[in-house]
Amino acid sequence: MHIETHSRDWFSKSSLHLALWVTGGLVLFALAYGAGNIGFEPSWVFVAATAAVLVPVLIWKFPVFLIVGLTFVGQFKSRPATGFSVTDPTFVILALLYAAVAIQLLRVTTSAEGPSLGELFRGQAVGVSAFFLLILVIAISYAYTPAPGIGGDKVLRLIVFDCLAFVAPLILLRNDHDVRQLVLLTSLAGFLLAVVTIFRLLDPTAELLRGDQDVTKIGAGLSMDTAFLMVLYYPLKAKSSLRAGVMLWLVVLTLGIAASVSRSAILCLLLVALVSSLLLRLDSRVTSRKAILLAVATCILVLSLAFVWLRQLPAASSKFAIKAQQLTMTLEGAVPTGTIEKRVDYSGSAWRAFLSKPFLGWGAGGWSTLWHNTDPHIVLTYPHNFILEIAAEQGLAGLLALALLLAAIVRASAKVLQAHASLLVFIVPVVALSLIGNAVTGSVESRDMWSWCGILFAFARMAQQDELRPVGSQWP
Repeated sequence: MHIETHSRDWFSKSSLHLALWVTGGLVLFALAYGAGNIGFEPSWVFVAATAAVLVPVLIWKFPVFLIVGLTFVGQFKSRPATGFSVTDPTFVILALLYAAVAIQLLRVTTSAEGPSLGELFRGQAVGVSAFFLLILVIAISYAYTPAPGIGGDKVLRLIVFDCLAFVAPLILLRNDHDVRQLVLLTSLAGFLLAVVTIFRLLDPTAELLRGDQDVTKIGAGLSMDTAFLMVLYYPLKAKSSLRAGVMLWLVVLTLGIAASVSRSAILCLLLVALVSSLLLRLDSRVTSRKAILLAVATCILVLSLAFVWLRQLPAASSKFAIKAQQLTMTLEGAVPTGTIEKRVDYSGSAWRAFLSKPFLGWGAGGWSTLWHNTDPHIVLTYPHNFILEIAAEQGLAGLLALALLLAAIVRASAKVLQAHASLLVFIVPVVALSLIGNAVTGSVESRDMWSWCGILFAFARMAQQDELRPVGSQWP
């Protein structure tokens, strides 16, 4: 799992550090001069100067932070972005990640040693080609969509956001150090998101109490699921005195998942955690199956207690009672109601759309013209199932590209599981959870799903190279 790039002398680390400090110093001097003579606010001077010094370091040394940031940034924003804004956190992270990928590509193409661009994608040509084939099919379908506005936005987001989310890990993830950064940052982001979600119910806003805001946070719940699985399966090699802290970490994540009041997040986590804990091939030298099963059992217990706690909170009590009743009726075979009934309607509408145009579908965004809500002000852009969304809008052409991609995902998962690189095993349940979650309640535009798929292909490459590496040798 050791793939490093070595730059030419003119691109050395010492030269980079000197350039960063000189640039930061000059910018700080310029801003200080502007503050004294033009009247800039001192706080903005400090922020701008700090960014001028830290942003290049972030792009150069810690691009993994940007990969994780692009996945989690939407969950921490209080309101979704409306239109284009250079101050939006999502746009800022997107721009920085583009810069990090561009710089890494420059290093690869100008390096006398280290891997070539082809080596960064070695063994993953089928998966990468299938992904871009799917994007191409969706983009072409825009030519015949009955909803050019919605379809255009969908194609634009897929090209600008999702393609980068998929490709960036293949270029920026190179060794086990990057893997540890990924696990640490994702676990930390999940922990902070859990704290924010719990606090949101403990100290609800007036809008939340009045019902003007939805207490359910499906995306946040799935993001915390991902962090839970990483902490569960990645061998942290912690001392026995720290294992209690790891268990406490899992408990907080479980409480946050419960506080998201998302049935999809809770059921997907239980399903993937139980199945993977029983079926995954684990290295007993670094991972204890008994400890994992104990953690899963603890998660189930904490969830049970959290349900009792949720029923007592004014911001979640009514919502929780309604969702619990709907789920109980569905499990008992009764006619589903509420959001479950709506999901069934969405799926049925998408399936009928596929049957009416099975070969090429209705075009990007076309499903939005087929499902009509009783409220004319509400326009749904996807049927909450990315597989049926592709079936309805791209037909068999899109489904064939998706099937090829899913086959490549299975093949990459097999490479990770069969290799001796046991540190990477956690990615398999993470990808499974992301795919299942978006098949239940997601869209083809899901950045986190494509990001985890890209990370899986990067890990498959690492696992393959680790298997091919002679004993005692190191990759350059």
